[in-house]
Amino acid sequence: MTTQLRHIRQDEGNALVIAIMVMAVCTSLALVGIQTALSATRSSGVDRQRLLAVNAAEAGVDSAYSAVQRGGLNPPCTISSGNVRSGPDVASYNTAITYYNATGGVITCSSSAPLGEAPVRALITSAAVTNTLGGGATKGARKMEALINLSPVNGNTLDKAIFANGTLSVNNNTTVTGSAGSNADIYTNTGLDCSNNENFAGSVYSQGAISISNKCTFAGNVWAKTSVTTNSGSNGSIAGFVKASTGVINLSGVTVSGNLYAGSTISYGPCSTAGKCFPNSSPGDPPTIPFPILRGDAATLNAWQAGSAGSTPPMPAYTIVSDNNCASVKDNIMNNYARRGSATLVRTTCAVNFSGDKTIELSNDLAIFASGGFSASNQVGFASSVNNTGRSLYWVVPYDAATRPCTSPGITTDQQFSLTDDVMMLLYSPCNIAFSNNSTHIGQIYGGGDVAIDNKFTLEYQPLPVLGIDPSSQPALGYNPSIVYKRETR
Repeated sequence: MTTQLRHIRQDEGNALVIAIMVMAVCTSLALVGIQTALSATRSSGVDRQRLLAVNAAEAGVDSAYSAVQRGGLNPPCTISSGNVRSGPDVASYNTAITYYNATGGVITCSSSAPLGEAPVRALITSAAVTNTLGGGATKGARKMEALINLSPVNGNTLDKAIFANGTLSVNNNTTVTGSAGSNADIYTNTGLDCSNNENFAGSVYSQGAISISNKCTFAGNVWAKTSVTTNSGSNGSIAGFVKASTGVINLSGVTVSGNLYAGSTISYGPCSTAGKCFPNSSPGDPPTIPFPILRGDAATLNAWQAGSAGSTPPMPAYTIVSDNNCASVKDNIMNNYARRGSATLVRTTCAVNFSGDKTIELSNDLAIFASGGFSASNQVGFASSVNNTGRSLYWVVPYDAATRPCTSPGITTDQQFSLTDDVMMLLYSPCNIAFSNNSTHIGQIYGGGDVAIDNKFTLEYQPLPVLGIDPSSQPALGYNPSIVYKRETR
């Protein structure tokens, strides 16, 4: 009996040892699990910061690209540093730029010694680093670089599909297509109001706000100086980035393929994706473009009379005709000046009003400079007298025909204004321009006041050459950058 009790006591000791060993193993496993969780959390944080650093480095490249574009003949030698934010993390970037001449040599550039020769390429490098990750010394750091070609800017080029010096409003099925992909860019020096099924094959730049309601689709970027907002029930898509320099971005129902940058807050569902949205990180203002000045004075008419073989496309020499008989000028345009067989410019102080003139045939390029403005109503149309033979048509209200800001003399069309496929047209007025009621247009629209487009408007962007623009009204001659490549280097 005593022997049995001794064995039992010995077994009890073994059980205690086993229990302690089991507890030790469980504790070790728990510690391993905690360590694994902490490691995973830190790894997730590192990945988040790495992505933020990539986007910050790219923002530095984009900032340099915009600075070169705005720099005129003196592109910047140094680029300002900046930062972007995402959640609790902040990434700062530092950017450098090196210019090269036609032989590949480096061009010396500093604040005290601007570029001494014309650059043809530039290499942009941008390094970004995030704040220290909590609990350690780890920082996300990345570098990006971009090689850009620099081509001279022609100061007399009007390269926008629609330019509004005032407010641009589009409503009820507007479609703007490009001449080469998504190049039908739109610019307004005030603001853009887009509503009701609008489609733009290009980028939109606004020195005010951009307001979107119902459906609006953009094949390029959307960049406003203040805010970009949608109304309830809006939908559509933006293929590029969205930038609001000083205001908010508030997009509901609109899909954005690129990133979003705002000087203030951003309200956009997919912002939950890391590296998508950058609130409180101003991307800078969109490039500023002044309204081009095209007068009706002798110097301007002489430039048209001389023509230009060097323009793209070449511009013929125009025969100048003065016609100030307001009772007959419209009929003379249709029956005489449009049928001469050689380029003709009609200068008149009258208002030119077309009504019910369904097919006005053009046997030649025709420019009309009318100080009284233009109107078209009841199915006015223009066609080439020879199928598939291109004609250029210009409606110009000269800049010196009005005291600005102005609403008239302007240009208005109504009731199915149309052009055949072989007629390209530029509309220019220092005052307002308005299209309404099912119009088809090929060319460009430049309004010095508001530009209002309503009710099934179609524009195919085709740039037309223009002579005699006052150089002081053009952006400073500079360089047009185009990206050869943009890549992450670390």
